[in-house]
Amino acid sequence: MFRRETILNHFWWKVTSFLLAIIVWFTFQGAKGISLQFVDNFGNVIATRAFVNHRLTIMRAPNDKRDFRIIPETVDITVVGEDLRRIKNLSAADIQAYVDLTLYKTGTNTAQVNIFLPPEIRIRRIDPQQVQVELVTPVE
Repeated sequence: MFRRETILNHFWWKVTSFLLAIIVWFTFQGAKGISLQFVDNFGNVIATRAFVNHRLTIMRAPNDKRDFRIIPETVDITVVGEDLRRIKNLSAADIQAYVDLTLYKTGTNTAQVNIFLPPEIRIRRIDPQQVQVELVTPVE
């Protein structure tokens, strides 16, 4: 059974702890999609951020008039960096995900997803790493 002393004992310490917990919660929730992780024994903190459903672009030769279909058309990218401000200000436009089809052969193939990132930002994860490529309109 709850006794009244259980709630009222050190009441102001409990209220203070609760308010501090709320402040910490909103501080980390305010950085949407950004999480902090300790990565080594020295206490170095790195920031990670996920970009979900990032659109892929096709890189091909300028004279290549063929139409391609990529399945899936989007990838999930997780980036990592040591500068929290830089990761927080990173936008989807700063990340270029592309499939290089300059050496594409006829038929249905898979192609590697390539990522171009700003300096000091690294790739942590790409999902999927390969996509299926289909030729829609052959060369006439």
